[in-house]
This record gives sequence, C-alpha cells and structure tokens, in this order.
Amino acid sequence: IDRTRTAVVVGTLFGGDFSNQLQMGLRLPETVRLLEDALERRGVAPADRQRIVAAYEKRLLERMPALVDETGSFTSSTLASRLTKTFDLMGGALALDAGDCSSVAALSAAADMLREGHCDAVLCAAGERCLDLMSYEGRSLGRYLSDRPTSVLDGRVSGGDVPAEGAVVFVLKRLADARAAGDQIRGVIRGIGVGADRSAAAAVSHAIEAAHRDADIGTDLVRAVEVATAGGHDRCDAHLAAIGAAYGGREPAAVA
Repeated sequence: IDRTRTAVVVGTLFGGDFSNQLQMGLRLPETVRLLEDALERRGVAPADRQRIVAAYEKRLLERMPALVDETGSFTSSTLASRLTKTFDLMGGALALDAGDCSSVAALSAAADMLREGHCDAVLCAAGERCLDLMSYEGRSLGRYLSDRPTSVLDGRVSGGDVPAEGAVVFVLKRLADARAAGDQIRGVIRGIGVGADRSAAAAVSHAIEAAHRDADIGTDLVRAVEVATAGGHDRCDAHLAAIGAAYGGREPAAVA
C-alpha cells in the first residue's frame, strides 16, 4: 500500500470514562472554589483549607488519569490520528460521530473518498468508547435497553438493545485496484445508501432505495438482510416494518 495515498476514516461516539474525566478537569476550578467556600462556612482555617484542597486535587489526578494524559485520548479524533501516526499514513484522517450510525457513516465516507480518487486505500474503522455507567443509565431511562434476557433472532419484533464495546477495521480499495494488486478480497461493497427523514420508517426506506440505486440491482435479488438498529422499541419496530415493505414481505429463509 502506498502510504502517501492511504487515508483513515473512523466512526466513533464521543463519550466514555476519558471524556467524563475531561469534564471533571475542566470544572476543577469551579469545584475547588465550591469546596473552599464550604470549608470556610464550616470555620476551617485558611491553611487547613489549602491543605484539604491540595489533597483533593492530588487524589483527583490519581483517580482520573485522563487529566494528565498528553496523547489526547479523550478526544473523538484519537482513533483516527493514532492509526495515521502508527502506520505513517499520509492520505488524510477523519473521525466522525453520527451517533449509533457512526460505523456505517464512516463506511459511506470512506467509499466516497475512494470514488472521488482522493486516495487509493482507506483504513475504515469503528470503535465503541462511550459505554460507561451513565450511558447505560441513559439508555435504561430512554427504554432503549432490551426488555428480555434472550436475543430476538426472528427479525420481526424488536426487543431493545444489548450494548457492547468493540472495534473493527476494514482495508478498503477500489475493486479494480485490489484485483490488479492481487489482494485477497473478503467482500465487495456494491452500493451504499444514506437516508434521513422525520419518520424513522421513511428514513430507512430512503436509505434502501439509495443503496439499490447505487448498486443498480433490484430488491428481488436480495436473499438476506442483516440489521443493526438502535432506539426505542417503537422506532425499531418501524425500522423492521420498513425493511419488510421494501423487500416485499417475503418470508426470510432459515439461517443456521
């Protein structure tokens, strides 16, 4: 691979322990002021107040390593910049946060870069970095978490999310270039579609139509659909209904 013509695109959500620690660091002056005021109201002597505040700051740094981290691990661009630096890639780097669609948004952006000829290869990656306690609490309050102990595999009724951390990296090239280089080809992306609408079902329909238009194939040629969705149960059901409508409501074949 020509490093000067190889780019990096990463889809990731900004959040997690490192970003939470960053927020604590940014608010440290305010926290110190509030602590000093509270100690003063209790009649603590100035020298003792300074000692207590200094001990608090020291303990905070010990418990929150992000506050003294100089590599920028708390930023959303870290994954992209580290891949670029580690492999000395000079084709550009991009990190994008599109919520739960970050990974597929990165895939779409990477394909666009290859089609436009801006680079000859793209390391397209995705990493989940924000599944801390607050994230789970938020999903629970929003009723996004699974409401049953078993997975829903029939694809007809949603059961909520079962979040998990993970990371993946694809090396993407134009098909003609990969064949010319004798690369082992694991898969071919024939079309990508992106859709947006106030209606969840309409957004899915737009994306399906765009993907098939891009690939120049009809929906009748599709034999399997893999779905990753996020959101409340009602929204997930709307997504599944739109997918079923797009593919004619055909009964899916059994998959072992």
